[in-house]
Amino acid sequence: MLCDGVEDPHNLGAIVRSAYLCGAHGVVIPKRGGVGVTGTVMKASAGAAARLPIARVSNLAQAIRTIKEHNIFVYCADLGGAPLAKTDLSGPVALVLGSEGGGPGALTRKLCDAAVTLEMAPARLPALTATTSALRRASCAMMSCAAVLQRSKGNTA
Repeated sequence: MLCDGVEDPHNLGAIVRSAYLCGAHGVVIPKRGGVGVTGTVMKASAGAAARLPIARVSNLAQAIRTIKEHNIFVYCADLGGAPLAKTDLSGPVALVLGSEGGGPGALTRKLCDAAVTLEMAPARLPALTATTSALRRASCAMMSCAAVLQRSKGNTA
């Protein structure tokens, strides 16, 4: 799991917690342009931040390139992406999550192999505009769990 500009410590904590519970090998965060591991992150992660490796990198773009060199397919969580339910998450994958306000940066999007999105029921979207941050945390958890479920069932979408 890679985080591109996640600023809210509660969100980062929830991402780390979801990543840990879904079997991720680690979380990558930038040294600049996002929140670091703070007490709030530790608390929001329910202790997962103490168990899951978290790497702070100077250059997230270079981290993505390095991951890809190891034959890991990199997905970017983005509103314009393919539906998650129809995406093959088998094999080694990394998921990039963007900032609360604007999603992943342009360079990050360009470096990713593909983009995925979590579809929501359209009738419910207008009522949830005030809870965007919570929805992003929930989306992260759902995307992580979708990968786990596909792998445990041997599915390829």
